[in-house]
Amino acid sequence: MKKYAGDASTLLQAVRKEEKKLRHSARPGELSKPLAAGIVELAGKAQSEALENREKGEAALKKQQLEIGPTRMIGVEDTTMALWLSLNLEPEYLPYTRNDYRRINEVVALRAAAERKALPAELAGSYYPVASALSYDIAYDAGQVFAEQGLRRISMGFGAYMADDHYTDHVIIRERLIELKGLMPNRYLRTVLAAKGFWDGYRKKAGRPPEAFHFLGLGAPIMIGLVALSSWGTTELTFDATSPIKDAVEGTLYVSKPAYLKIRTQKSALRLASGKGKSWDCPCPFCRDFVKKHPFDYEKGSAWYKAKPADAKAADLAPGGALYGAYPLLSEPKGGEMRKAVTFARMGHNHWVLQDIMAELKKNATSLIKLKKHIEGVVSAYEANTASETFASAVRFAYKLAAGEKI
Repeated sequence: MKKYAGDASTLLQAVRKEEKKLRHSARPGELSKPLAAGIVELAGKAQSEALENREKGEAALKKQQLEIGPTRMIGVEDTTMALWLSLNLEPEYLPYTRNDYRRINEVVALRAAAERKALPAELAGSYYPVASALSYDIAYDAGQVFAEQGLRRISMGFGAYMADDHYTDHVIIRERLIELKGLMPNRYLRTVLAAKGFWDGYRKKAGRPPEAFHFLGLGAPIMIGLVALSSWGTTELTFDATSPIKDAVEGTLYVSKPAYLKIRTQKSALRLASGKGKSWDCPCPFCRDFVKKHPFDYEKGSAWYKAKPADAKAADLAPGGALYGAYPLLSEPKGGEMRKAVTFARMGHNHWVLQDIMAELKKNATSLIKLKKHIEGVVSAYEANTASETFASAVRFAYKLAAGEKI
């Protein structure tokens, strides 16, 4: 990805120029032939290197996995599609057919079926090969392919979806192009399209959903509920992501009430200083322990706001900043024990919120009707509390898709 980032950026700029003339996001076959040829060339290079790197590293990885005596194991994977997405090579820009993408997953599923037979008996039933997709239709085909091979425990990488900062004005579902009402963030749409597509395809082929599924790289609070609804029928869903850690370090805290949101520490500081928030009253043990050791100085924060009402900036929470000593948990120490304490408390807080979200899901997953009602409430709360109307629209669209409603 790093190797080809420059080439990918140049191609994307050219795509945006052509899309500006088209006045919409590029549809299949709409890009000029020279640009399409350049995109295909880069996609081919990336795919070749992904294959070469996999063959070099896979045997060593398997040996290391087995040495730690795992109870569950992430299996074989082809990172081609994730790499294409990271290089902004969308399916609409490429000339590949559904069968081309299907073959990528077929090779993985066949390798996984063979690999599982060679594993120790205690691991064979806890082996999670990795499917991949870039759209609903590709995910649907992937679900069918993995079902055909009798693979009942599966994983899929969602990190590339959530790292995508681009927007689109359409989606394609079962080869039907659906126009959206304005631009919507790819990260929210594709995450649910891939999950829903995979389950629809798997269920169509196998007559039942997968037994278990692991969401690699998915930790966004609002998306966990939506993919849980998309994957109704599978009784064991698991997640892992580094985002709760990275977000904590970078100054983003998760909340589940009044809505599933990510909130910047600067906004939290402003809320406290302006009096909209009376105090930091998070009930999680990490926040309680930290605030006990490092109390907030609410009067100091209030005095700052009264003197010159303004948005809280990063510099205000840095050492020497006006709010640095007012809200220690929201501050950004440069290093030392205080930096460690702040980071640890925030990481613990974010994971505690995710545990709370999972507990709510478990409680409401006793029936599809009950789960739909719960997630609909989660989405409505998100719409009422997010500052972005665009994100709210995307989440509502994703809910309709996950719930199987008409789009």
